[in-house]
Formats: sequence, C-alpha cells, structure tokens
Amino acid sequence: MAPGQERYWDGWQWSRNTRPTEITQAPGVYPYPTHVPPGSTPAGSAPAPGPSYPGYPPAAQPLSAASTQAAYTADGVPLASWGWRFLAVVLDAIVVNLLNTVLTAPFGAVNREFEAWSTRLLEALQSGNPLPPDQLLVGLPWGSFLALTTLQLGVIVAYHAVFLRWKAATPGKLACRMRVVPVDQGRHRGPLGWTTIGIRVLLRFVVSPLVWLFALLDALWPLWQPKRQALHDIAAKTQVVRESAR
Repeated sequence: MAPGQERYWDGWQWSRNTRPTEITQAPGVYPYPTHVPPGSTPAGSAPAPGPSYPGYPPAAQPLSAASTQAAYTADGVPLASWGWRFLAVVLDAIVVNLLNTVLTAPFGAVNREFEAWSTRLLEALQSGNPLPPDQLLVGLPWGSFLALTTLQLGVIVAYHAVFLRWKAATPGKLACRMRVVPVDQGRHRGPLGWTTIGIRVLLRFVVSPLVWLFALLDALWPLWQPKRQALHDIAAKTQVVRESAR
C-alpha cells in the first residue's frame, strides 16, 4: 500500500479500496511545524502571514494603521468619542452663556442704543432716503459694543484657560468624565502647560469665529483623524480621553 493511504478492516479482512490518511491532532497542536496558529506571532519575529493549508484558518493579518481609528492612547487609556466631545461642548456653552448673561447685565443700555440705531436705519431704508455713511455711523455706540464684545470673549477665554490649567478639563468635560492630556500620554495627571492651553483656546475661540471653514473642519476632524484629534488638538499636541466611572 502506498504511503499516506489507509484501508478499512471489516472484522474479517482488509478492504481492497484505499483512501488518503486523515490527519487528526489534539486541540492546540498543529501538525505542520511551520504553521502559525491564528492570533499568534513567533517570538522574535514581526507579524507576517503564515502558510495556508486546506482545512486550517490562515494566520492573523496585522491591521493597517490607516484603516481604523485608535480606540486608546499609546499607554492604554480610552479616547473620547466624537459624541461625548460634542455633548461636553454643549454643556460648556450653556455654562458660559449663563455667565455672560449675568456679567453683561449692566450693558443693557448698549442693547437699547443698538435697537434705537437699528430702528432709525430701517425707517430710513423704508422711506427711500437711506442715511449717508457719515450720519449712519454717528449713532452707533462703537465704544460700548467693543467693551461688551471684549468682556464676553474674556469670559470664554478665562473659563476654558482656568479649568484646563486647574483640572485639565472644563466643567462640561468633567461631567462627561473626560480630560485633556498630552498626545499619547493618557495617564498624565499633571496640569497642562500654558502654551498648550493658549494654542487650544486661541484656535477654538479666536480663529474659529473669524474663519467659519476652519471652525467646521475643527469640529468634524475627530471623526476621521487616526488619533481622534481635532485641529486644535493637533496644533496643541493633545488628546481627549474618557475615564470609566469609579
């Protein structure tokens, strides 16, 4: 009988028909020494596709870094998803608006001046006799508007800068169990540097309101960026992580 063939014993004699010998093995034992079990890599070698054999699963293939987003920082801390980051932004916006409402209450006269100026402008346009540019700008309270705008921007900047320095997170992020860390340092517990904070605040609250395209891209960038960073994260070299509830 040729090697690799087997016969069947019917209790009286061996059958004349032969068939290829079936290979059986104990669980976890592979008959081919060169075969790499699925999900394992030989010690001291880089992941590589193993040989394939009929009836055996192929060796595990390494994932391409560009094919998926990271779910964790380099040191194993979960990264915050886009949805959680958006929720934190909404919560912070509510808090900041409440602060600005309280702190800008003394500027109610400015709003009344602007309403009077707008009414006068509208009446002039409806009458068909628009005001000359020199008369149009006379009644506009430029100084008051500049002071009001500066105060509102100052509240936003101070709110984010102080909390990022103190807690490495704003109240909105703290409510969502998130914090800002240096890139690939998810276990970092120290305060953020002022340079890092300045870059984040400058891009988010000074550049974004002036350049709407940048604001849109900055908000959506974490959806496809490999490390889930927004544009201001990339510039400041930070990531936003989310911690499990303790």
